[in-house]
Amino acid sequence: DDYLVYNPKQIFSPRTILNLRKQIALRRIRTAVYLAPRHRGLFQKTRDYFFFKSCGIQSIHGLRFLDGRIKGPSGRHEVERLLNVLRIEGFQVDVDPVYDLPATKEVQSKVDETWARERLDGKKVVAVSPGSKMPVKRWGVENYRSAGMKLIDDFNAHLLLLGGSEDREMAEELANTWGNRCTNLTGRTSYMESAEILRRCAFYLGNDSGAMHLAAAVGTRCVAIFSARDAAGAWNPYGTRHTVLRKRVECEGCMLTDCVERRMKCIADISVDEVIEACGKYL
Repeated sequence: DDYLVYNPKQIFSPRTILNLRKQIALRRIRTAVYLAPRHRGLFQKTRDYFFFKSCGIQSIHGLRFLDGRIKGPSGRHEVERLLNVLRIEGFQVDVDPVYDLPATKEVQSKVDETWARERLDGKKVVAVSPGSKMPVKRWGVENYRSAGMKLIDDFNAHLLLLGGSEDREMAEELANTWGNRCTNLTGRTSYMESAEILRRCAFYLGNDSGAMHLAAAVGTRCVAIFSARDAAGAWNPYGTRHTVLRKRVECEGCMLTDCVERRMKCIADISVDEVIEACGKYL
């Protein structure tokens, strides 16, 4: 029904924290369900616990300082892990959650205009998202350049670039290579517009990113290119209709943001031919 933003990085700003506490108190919130990431440390949990308690929240579900039961076996998908948090706390949870991201008429109309302007009706439109906030998750612009040309030449695909404003420079470089067989919408669409665009695409090709999860949420199949920084399977696109490309390496699970020593061997070892073979199944 409503939301408030709690940014732990600002917890030592008296003005920010006092304002947030005031907003929580005004809503008379007495119960919280804690759905934090797997790697939340003891200090972070303690900080969050005392902050929520100071706001008058009496019952905090899912915040356990020793949470082995909640983590469950390694490799569990993050969706399942979070649902398990609720199950342990006694909440009734659907066995197979279904995302519901209905597009408003305004969003549909805007995407219709894009489809008409770019003459995309009847074409094999492939969504491509080559960016990521973490360098270790990026497959590389040269790989995407080659893969994109193969999709255009071998499968007669039309490529549609999506991503955040921080990905614009890379996207423009790729768009210049792919020419009129590409539409570059990087940094130009809202979340819901991106969702509706992804819904209309043949499939998604890209890194482990928000765009990938958005594609999965609207039922679009994914060819997802993964590094081995985290547990295998934890952040795969949710569902069974996707193809995940990930290499096993001795240093997997490193949780690095950037990999200098091994030059991102895990993701660099994924070849263009492997990616094209995976894409071919969906074309």
